[in-house]
Amino acid sequence: MKLKKITPTFNHVLTTKDVYENDVTQNGVVISTKGTVKDYQRVIAVGPTVKNCKPGDVIMIDPMRYAKMKHQSGSLKDGVVTDNPVVAYNIPLINIDGKDCMYIYDSDIQFVIDEYEETEDLPPLWMPSNQILQ
Repeated sequence: MKLKKITPTFNHVLTTKDVYENDVTQNGVVISTKGTVKDYQRVIAVGPTVKNCKPGDVIMIDPMRYAKMKHQSGSLKDGVVTDNPVVAYNIPLINIDGKDCMYIYDSDIQFVIDEYEETEDLPPLWMPSNQILQ
């Protein structure tokens, strides 16, 4: 079945699933990697009991709420097996008209963004390996 449009039930919200196109750095430190779900999303549809947001609103969510730590096989170094934790997100997704959308609860919304300025994802900061940052 190929979904074209849905109406969420009760207190569910359907949002876009926008991800970062590039690594995002701040003061030379990577804070979000390419492919990570953005903290802000656009509302596509809301359930009948959802208050304070409507389709078209830009909202702030906390994707870490859906983060799950997975452990991949570590390596054997100096006789000790090291742990290799990896963060994966377990966000409920629905594919609508060929695009993945997130199906979340209204309680996952931290706030609605009333005014904002569009900016591009910043490219990663690249420094030659022999240069020292002060």
